Amino acid sequence: MAAPKARADWRDNAACRDIDPDLFFPIGTGEGDLIRVAEAKRVCRACPVQAQCLSWALDHYVTDGVWGGIAADERRAIREIVMKKVIAQGNAGDISQLDGAAGQVADQTAAASPSYRISWRRKRESTRRNTDA
Repeated sequence: MAAPKARADWRDNAACRDIDPDLFFPIGTGEGDLIRVAEAKRVCRACPVQAQCLSWALDHYVTDGVWGGIAADERRAIREIVMKKVIAQGNAGDISQLDGAAGQVADQTAAASPSYRISWRRKRESTRRNTDA
């Protein structure tokens, strides 16, 4: 009997996998917490799976911590912008529109790093090619 294949997981390649999680989940908004958020974002900018991390956080409505270089309040802002765009397009009842739109908004967000934007575009283009086939 063949051994089961190990499931590939983007988290296995995350730059933060060996870093204390407290860095990414500050408790308050004091100066020390802001410094930790800035340090967490620095780790994310160098991460090879930054795009997958941010996408996962947006797709799963994660409300705490720094994910993919974006803090919780920034992700809330992305979701609000996305919701407004979806409503403006007349798709308010179609929640499935949120995930694709979230990527477009994150792509335009100043908080998203250049490496994130490049990898998000590649992922989006790959998804489009796969669905068009």
